[in-house]
Amino acid sequence: MNRLKGISPALMTPFKENGEIDFEFLIDHLDFLIKSGVDSLYILGTAAEVFLMDLGERKAVAEAVVKNVSDKIPVFMHVGDLKMENAYQMIDFAKNLNIAGLGAVTPYYYHFSQQQMIKYYQKLAQKAAPELNLYLYNLPSYTTNDLLPAAVAELSEIKNIIGIKNSMGDIERLYQLIDQSSEDFEIVMGNDLLAYPAFLYGAKAVVSGHSNVFPEIFVKLYQSLQQGDLETARKMQEATTVIGSVLKGGSNLAYYKKALEFRGFKATYSREPIGKIGSSEVKKLKTSIEEIEEKYL
Repeated sequence: MNRLKGISPALMTPFKENGEIDFEFLIDHLDFLIKSGVDSLYILGTAAEVFLMDLGERKAVAEAVVKNVSDKIPVFMHVGDLKMENAYQMIDFAKNLNIAGLGAVTPYYYHFSQQQMIKYYQKLAQKAAPELNLYLYNLPSYTTNDLLPAAVAELSEIKNIIGIKNSMGDIERLYQLIDQSSEDFEIVMGNDLLAYPAFLYGAKAVVSGHSNVFPEIFVKLYQSLQQGDLETARKMQEATTVIGSVLKGGSNLAYYKKALEFRGFKATYSREPIGKIGSSEVKKLKTSIEEIEEKYL
């Protein structure tokens, strides 16, 4: 059974200045991530600006990613949506691709009860079965809805719900989820700043937005932990903390795009209303990226 593992970039979507998807950049970026040693990919999630893309564009990105990397590492695709019809359509589409598995964020914007969210995931899992497994995805700081451990425990009884990507900054919640889960139900960390303690406590993967820009550092952190080199791993965690501050914790995805430009890629953009970052911030970012490269790479 395919699972998220190790370092899994939450793949961003590169756009041209006119808003079109830049597939040339996408392929170059995928090559960069693969050469850096990432273990899997999580596509069409928050970092991908997925809710600024229509279904046709989401499908085109998924096809391009699968074509270029699915023979090298497993690709997991996010399908969550406020409209159930959109989620169902993406699940059906995934069944005809070489997709390793699915993820789905909780319903968002409106406030939903635990029972409503349980029903949502039951329906998605039923639609995905038997071909595809599903990861829950909890990001209450964005969605306004927190999938609580009791609901996670209930959903973990469904055969093809195999784990949760928990993106909270709450270390106690991470420990609680791991402690209550069976060996077959995997906890994946979606907060870059907790990569080090998450792996040490038993998380199976870190789905990282910041690793779009500095995959080498995240890979070195994970590999150092695997080798028992806690000193190097801790230094790499220090680096990820600095990176998180410089990239605004992923709250403004335009920082990823400009940071990659400073790492040697051509210019790429975010869609409106995200847009671009200001000129004064660009100067600060360039200096910060250079300092990170000099100190940690």
